[in-house]
Amino acid sequence: MYVHIVENPGKGPGINIHGDAVTPFVHGIFSTVMATNHINDPWYIVRSKAAAFFQGGHDRPDGNWVFIEFWNRENAQPFVDKINNVLKYVNKSGVPLLLSVTPTLDRIGLLKGLLDYYEVEYQVNDMVYNFTPNDPCLLLSLVDDQEFGHLKIENTVL
Repeated sequence: MYVHIVENPGKGPGINIHGDAVTPFVHGIFSTVMATNHINDPWYIVRSKAAAFFQGGHDRPDGNWVFIEFWNRENAQPFVDKINNVLKYVNKSGVPLLLSVTPTLDRIGLLKGLLDYYEVEYQVNDMVYNFTPNDPCLLLSLVDDQEFGHLKIENTVL
């Protein structure tokens, strides 16, 4: 899945997606990143710089619609790039992909803890964990950890 900035008549530019691909999983990704209030969180920082506002669909996870309006277009692209870095692990139907994740040695316990916490079934072969994320927060955590160099994520099915 991929999103981009669109012009919205009567509103500011933003991400405006709708239809069956905006599953509760996809909605959960947007809801989570828009709700974080930890000022040192990378999502909070990029969201604040873009002055991103959850303009539509925020209250309906099953409503098949998300509209994120940007009040600072000059700083919106980094937000879009960051959200696309997560959405690349979701197919065009809004379903998370089967992933192969290779953690660094010091992150094996963290990865296993996340998988156990979210009750994800997984298989391990030569330090590669294969599973499908079942929660948007799990996928966001994995992508954040990858950005910090603690693990490598690959799609096993594109």
